[in-house]
Parts: sequence; structure tokens; C-alpha cells
Amino acid sequence: MASRRDLLTYTLPGVALAALATQAKAACPPSGAVSREQFDRYILLYNAVDPAFTQFYHDDVVMETVPPLTSAAAIRDFRNELNNYILEHITVEHYVGDETGSAAQFLGEFRCIRDLPITALSGLFGKGVKEGQVLRQRGIILYGVKDGKFKWIRAAPPVILQDWS
Repeated sequence: MASRRDLLTYTLPGVALAALATQAKAACPPSGAVSREQFDRYILLYNAVDPAFTQFYHDDVVMETVPPLTSAAAIRDFRNELNNYILEHITVEHYVGDETGSAAQFLGEFRCIRDLPITALSGLFGKGVKEGQVLRQRGIILYGVKDGKFKWIRAAPPVILQDWS
């Protein structure tokens, strides 16, 4: 039977090493994961409508909208077209991620800068929108991750905090 001294001498260093390993693992995202810093960079580029935001997507990424957007170029083009009418700004309230995916809770603000007639683009909002109107919402978006890039994007229905007014 091990003495108390043996347990303290041999067990505590092992526990300390295990704790350090756990801290190191938490500090570095798993291989293939999107870190919070990377995600924040993505959001910064997305909010700026900088085409470089697509570097975070696989070429064949699928954004599950109606209809689905099925490439990084299609998402970029949609974002550029939307920006002719609506300035979108999202703020990340909460982020989690691992090597298989990321999830974020957002506050989103959509500010209409030019009348958006009833078109396929306005279908995103369910109606035409007039210049000066603002929509604020809270939502959760899931991102499937493969090899450190987004493979698919799926959003839960948002909570409307301020309807177009």
C-alpha cells in the first residue's frame, strides 16, 4: 500500500501535468477548428463587404437559404447585391467552436439605404423595404467546418427585436 508521502510525491506532478495539458488544449483550437480570432476576422471582413471574407469558405460551401447559395462566389455575389439596398452589420454576442463546426449568436442590424422592391432579394425579408427603414434581430448561425473552412452555413429563425421601422 502506498504511503501518503508516496501519493503526494508521485501523484501531484501527474495531476499538475494533466491540468497543464488541459489548459494548453483549451488555448489552442483543435486542428481544423476555426478559432475565435479567425471568426472575428471573418465577421470584420463580412461587415465591411470585403470580398476577402470568402477565404473562410470552401469553394463549394452551401448557405442554406431559399434558394440555397452553393458556392463562395454565389455568397459573395449575393452579399454584394444586397449591399446595394441594405447595409448589414452583425455583432457576435457568443461564439463556440470545435474541429467539426462553429456556432454564433448574433445581433444583426439591416439598414435600408435604397428602396428594395419586392423581388427575389427582398424575399429574404418577406416584403419590399423602404429607404431609411431598419430591422434589428438576434439569431443563431451554425457553420459546418472542414479543414478549417466553412463547408455549410445554417441559420435558425431569428428573433425580431425591431421590425422594419
